[in-house]
Amino acid sequence: MKTDYHLHSNHSYDSKTPVELIKKAADEQDIKSIALTEHHEITKVEFLKPFKIRDIDKYLEDCSNYDIIPGIEFGWDCETEIDIDLELFDFVLLSIHGVEDESRNVNWDNYFRNILYAAENVKRYDFLAHLDFPRRYINGYPEVDKKYYPIIEEIFKVLIKNGKGIEINTCGMRLYREPNPGIEILKLYNSVGGKLLTFGSDAHFDYHVGNNISEAMELACDLGFKKMSVFENGDLIQKNIK
Repeated sequence: MKTDYHLHSNHSYDSKTPVELIKKAADEQDIKSIALTEHHEITKVEFLKPFKIRDIDKYLEDCSNYDIIPGIEFGWDCETEIDIDLELFDFVLLSIHGVEDESRNVNWDNYFRNILYAAENVKRYDFLAHLDFPRRYINGYPEVDKKYYPIIEEIFKVLIKNGKGIEINTCGMRLYREPNPGIEILKLYNSVGGKLLTFGSDAHFDYHVGNNISEAMELACDLGFKKMSVFENGDLIQKNIK
């Protein structure tokens, strides 16, 4: 069953794509289940402040009208008070964007420590989004240095203990032929007992809906994962990837 659980419409600051076109693109590809995950950043970082759902009531209405799972990509700077009720959404991606400013400077140590803190302290989320996200903005897209694997393993252990999972985000496959997180980090997740997976294209345009999802599912199987998380009758359940 093909799903896409990371999609952005014109309810997000950085997309102009109507919900109708996203739904149409998914139907044309026979994607059985999709979730909109509009950006909502709680942050002191100036250039990220506009990334908030414009009208939550209208957004939830659109999801209902088009039979789409209403989700949110919740970003947090791990300092600012959280001012949104995450229980309003059926599906919550926890997302740390890990950049200090618009120059896209990356401090990997701070980034992973913030993820660990958020994973431990945000009470309502389902999956951790695009774990090595900043890789997209570094020349040559280098893999995360293995010196950070101990803290990544800590993150995974917190997720597993709390019944949370990770997203395999296919945007990286469009850029450099690996998902976020990359293959070696996915192997690490599997090695410490991580089982819960979801797949998302991170599409901001209708023509990116579903991109590389099938390939990512094949990759997950090749790495030894058996199950994926799928919405059925309003609940997240485990189903065979194949």
